Amino acid sequence: MTDPAADVVLVPPGLPILEAAAWVGHACWAELRLHAVLTHWLSVESDPEVTVLLWSERADAADRAEAWHRRLPELREHPRPTFIQASSEPVARLFNGLTTLDRPGDTEPRRGALSAVLRGLRLGYHARVEQAV
Repeated sequence: MTDPAADVVLVPPGLPILEAAAWVGHACWAELRLHAVLTHWLSVESDPEVTVLLWSERADAADRAEAWHRRLPELREHPRPTFIQASSEPVARLFNGLTTLDRPGDTEPRRGALSAVLRGLRLGYHARVEQAV
């Protein structure tokens, strides 16, 4: 007699490894790029309270980038750095555009942009939670 529980799949199959690695690489790139943007903003921010916020978010982005990098598979034929790239040209343009918020008076637009980017990243990660494991 066979055990019916033995046929139950506990973890459903995910995407093919290269597709999953590409998505994780995109997430890693986004966090690294956000870290760079925040570094740029810190060089021009004059509000001490916002500076503390930016330092904290910058550290969090670095931690997330490191965590995504650890999730990248180690494949001899596909080195990890090849996966770390923008998911699309519009995404790259969006992050590049954030660096234009570099006037000292751009504090509120920077805060709004940071909030929108963090929300977008969180929603994207939640939508692809099966690859974030």
